Formats: sequence, structure tokens, C-alpha cells
Amino acid sequence: LAAEHPGLAAESQCLLGRLGRLRDNTAIALRLLYNALETAEQLDDRRLGLEIHLEIAQAYQAIHNDREADKHFAAVVRTAERHALDDPLYRSALALGCSAERVHRLELASHWLGKALIAAQRQGSGPAQAVVLAELADVHCAERGFAIARHYLDAARQRFGESLTSRAGVPPIRSVSAKTELVSACLALEGKDFEHALAAAALAERSGKLEARPEIVVAALRIQSSALEVLGDHRAAMLTERAAGTQLEELIARKRELQLTDLDMRAALRDREREIQKLTRENELQSTLLSKNEQIERANADLRQANEELQQFAFVASHDLKEPLRQIGSYASLLNRKYAGHFDADGLAYLGFVTEGVSRLNRLFDSLMHYTAVGRVDRDLEDVDLNRLLATVQRELAASVRASGAILTHGALPTVQTGGKLLRHVLYALIENAIRFRRPGVSPVIHVFAEAFEDSYGIAVQDNGIGILQDYREKVFQLFQMLHAKSEYPGTGVGLAIAQKTVQRLGGRIWYEDNADGSAGVTFRFTLPMSVARQLPGTPAVDRGLATVEEAA
Repeated sequence: LAAEHPGLAAESQCLLGRLGRLRDNTAIALRLLYNALETAEQLDDRRLGLEIHLEIAQAYQAIHNDREADKHFAAVVRTAERHALDDPLYRSALALGCSAERVHRLELASHWLGKALIAAQRQGSGPAQAVVLAELADVHCAERGFAIARHYLDAARQRFGESLTSRAGVPPIRSVSAKTELVSACLALEGKDFEHALAAAALAERSGKLEARPEIVVAALRIQSSALEVLGDHRAAMLTERAAGTQLEELIARKRELQLTDLDMRAALRDREREIQKLTRENELQSTLLSKNEQIERANADLRQANEELQQFAFVASHDLKEPLRQIGSYASLLNRKYAGHFDADGLAYLGFVTEGVSRLNRLFDSLMHYTAVGRVDRDLEDVDLNRLLATVQRELAASVRASGAILTHGALPTVQTGGKLLRHVLYALIENAIRFRRPGVSPVIHVFAEAFEDSYGIAVQDNGIGILQDYREKVFQLFQMLHAKSEYPGTGVGLAIAQKTVQRLGGRIWYEDNADGSAGVTFRFTLPMSVARQLPGTPAVDRGLATVEEAA
């Protein structure tokens, strides 16, 4: 029933817990009651929660664990006072008062018993008032306030008498409680009325046995022994004192036994609490993971949509937008061939601007197509010899190398397991970038080398070019970002963005830093996952260049 009817399940557990308590199976009782309490708190069922707190407190009382019992009785008092519930308030305040009295905290006992008396008066219950008054009389006896104790005792007897006359047709109940007779015996002994003290103590002993209150039985036997000693019956006094000692030993032994049971039970409860905390943490973690998974799914869906839109845009750019651009370029070329003689210097300059703009737009479209194509290039792993791959890139850049006078060298390069086509794009973009951003009048010197880390390879491309200012570090890998005037360093601003996207697709990351030796230029570095264990060649090649300018030629 727990899933469909948690309230009914909690009430059933509460009832089973009560039955376990009445049968002295406290460990099982508390386990059931704590389960029921957890459900009641989740349902915010105040009535059931109060009932369960009372049952738990009484279960702890049964094993003489007053500390835990008082905690639950206090919880009932707080809720009962807030909602003006007199019956649970009376029962809990009375229990707290008796508990404080047992440890001789008499001021605290008077405080709780006063609350219990007010709740009993609001209920109009004579027996309930009489029980509290008898306890108050006992407290004042302990404080040696005998006059006040007699006042409370007389009030208790009066309440018991009223309860008898008001119950017409109901089997008679005892006119006094064990505590009332015990207080009467104490007062008589204090007043040196030993015969009366002896008789009242005997009644208290019998009532204590009927009410299963061994502590009252022990106290009554001791009063009897004191009275018999004064009356001169020394033998009876000795036997009575011995009986009191036997009762006290049995009471202590029973308490010790129950306290050992309580220790075992508390250990089991701690284990259960730890298990609950573990399950709670696991549930919270699972809930967090589910929430994160949902966020990731939404982000992936947004990313897929963005990629689809980008690919659609690239398709439109490569077909629909380039068609009118080709027409503009064609007509500009016709104008230049047929009417160049009719234009003055300004007209020819304007025509040149148009032609240059068409050419730049074509390059931008091609770069954009290249950027979007990275996501569609096959990234299946294969063994790639970086030496051969670098030679291929050198051949593709042969014209730029000859025009710039570039010198390309490399250190010891490994064979890695990665996507060959994608890695070629990265090396092409970084070397082309190093050739283009060279210092005026200085031939580019580009060095490629590799490093092995714990779980990845590091590939670096070092140049002696113009370098990159710190202010531009956030813009270098952004799409269409040009850090210099187009007239100085022509380009589309897409090359490094393509390199970054490609490295990320290969499972690595890319960054740049100033040259380690402090020389002019910059070093771009990127990592590749070490999918299969590889070794860098043992001895680095010294000046093992791909080619000098003459070799490239």
C-alpha cells in the first residue's frame, strides 16, 4: 500500500509499532514507528505525527532511555501547544515532569507538571487532574515543602472522589493512586504518625505492584521499614528493608538489561539512518544527473539545430549567393575589357574596387564552406605518420613558400592514431598563418615539433613572425576576426577558427603562447588524444627540414 496509500501504510506501521511495544519487542517497534514518522512528516499529517511521537516516547520509556523519550515528548508538547490539543499536551507534559522528578530536577518537574495540570483542567478530567496533583505533592515533599504537599494531596483526593461520584453505573475505580498513597505515607512519616505511615505505605506498595511501578514499591517498602523501626519491630523492619533491597536489585538489573537492548537497538537505528542518508544522497545525485542529462539533451538539440541551420546557410551561400556574385564579377570583367579606354583614373579605380570585392566575397564563401565542412569530414581513426603528412602540406603550400622565402623544419614527429584528413587541415592552417603574418623583410622560419604527455600528444608550430598582442588573445580563434588591416595582411579571418574546430573534433584543444626562447613570433600548440600507445622517435632530427626555399622549388 505504501506507493498508492502512504497515509494508510503509515497508520498500519504505527499500529504494528504499538503492538510491538506492548509485547516488549522495542527494537522492531521503533523501526516501524520511525518509518511511519518519516511518512507522516512527508504527508504533513499532524495528528498521525503526534500519535507516532507519543508511541516512540513510550517505547523509549519502556527501556528507560529517558533522554530519547523526553525528546519526543517535547516535540509533542510544542505541536500540541501550537494547535491547542489538550490530550497529547497533558500526556507529554506529565511524562516530562515525572522524568525531571526522577533525576531530582524539581524546578523543571514543577514547570512541566503545571502545564499538564492546565491541560487536564481544560479537559475537565478529574482523574487526570488527580494524577498531576499527586505528582506535584511528591515534588514538594522532595523539596520539603510539606504544607504545600498536603494541599496538593488533599486536592488530588478530592478529584478522585469527584470522579467516583460522577461515574454512576460504571464499575468503581480505585479512589487513590499509588503515588497518592506514597505521598500520604511520606507526610505521615514526617509528621511522626508512624501507624498511619505504615498503613499508607502498605497501600502504596500494593497499588505500585498493580500499576507496575517498581520504583514506588521500593520507596513504600523503605517507608514501612522506617516506621517499623521506630515502632520497635526491628525484625520486621529488617525483613522489609531486605525486601526493598531485593526489589531495587531486580529493578537495576532490569534497567541494565533494557539499556543493553537499547544500545543494540540504537546501533541498528544508526545503521538504518546511515542507509537512509546514503539512499537520500543517491536519490539527490540521480535527480541532479537526470536534470543535467535533460539540460545536455536540450543543448545537444539546440546544437544540432544550429549546425543544420549553419549547413543550410553554407549551402545557400555556395549556390544562391555566389550566382549573382559571379554575374557581378563577369560584368565587371566585361566592362574592363570593352570600356577601359572610356574611364578616367577614378573610374578604373572604382572598377578595381568592385573586382577586388567580388574576389574577397568569393574567398569568404569558400572559407565558410570549408568551416562547415569540418563537421562532415570522416574522423575515423587511422595511423598517421606526421612526417609524411607534413610533406603533403608542404607540397600544397609550395607556391606560398617560394613567394615568401620560407624555411620549414621539424623535430622528431611520431605516428599517431587520429583522423588524417582533419589533421592535415590543422597543419595547413597553422603553417599558412605563419607564412602570411611574417615580419617585413624577414624570411619566415617555421619549426614543427611534438611532445608526449601522459594521455595525449602535443604538436607545436613555432614561427618568427609578428606575434600576437596580449589584447587580442580572446579574438584569435573567433570566426571572421581580422587583427590587422586587410591591406597589410590579406585574409578572411577563418583559418584559425577552422583549426580550432578541427582540433576539437579530434578530441584535443588548441592555444598559443610566446616563443619559449623569447624570440620574436608565436608558438601555436594543440593536443591529440593518445588512442594507441606510441613512442616518439628516440633521437630528434637536427635541422631535418621539410624543405628550404630551393628544395621546395
